[in-house]
Amino acid sequence: AATGGSGQVEAYTLKPGEGYRMPQLYAAPDPVLGDRDPGRELPPTTVCLQVVVSADGAVERSAPLSDRSECVAGGAPENRVLVEAAQDAVAMWRYSPAAVCHFAAGHAPADSSDCSEAERVEPVAVSLFYAFTFEIVHGQHTVKTR
Repeated sequence: AATGGSGQVEAYTLKPGEGYRMPQLYAAPDPVLGDRDPGRELPPTTVCLQVVVSADGAVERSAPLSDRSECVAGGAPENRVLVEAAQDAVAMWRYSPAAVCHFAAGHAPADSSDCSEAERVEPVAVSLFYAFTFEIVHGQHTVKTR
């Protein structure tokens, strides 16, 4: 989970009596290359983003990641258009925010992600990782997100 607005991403350790609810993505348009890449062919090419989601569920920012083996293509200058398309798309994504759930002493449920009986639900910012695989076959663009 990310904390504050300073741009730093810090790990958060849940304390006893706390649970964590993952953010839920509810609006996620796919990246579109449009006229940025006039090419007719592109073998499957994966670029990765770290996406920071604010406590209100909006995407605060995204940054390309190329430090994992499946993400190295994102560091290549010729794939800059793919990274830009992915960043333009995630900027429009919307989430139900992540939250830390605070339960009354001795009342934490077996499933700590179920906040329905929490005394207090505290929306929090989080950092998420996404990989986008672009492919163009005979001029037909596809993109897979995971």
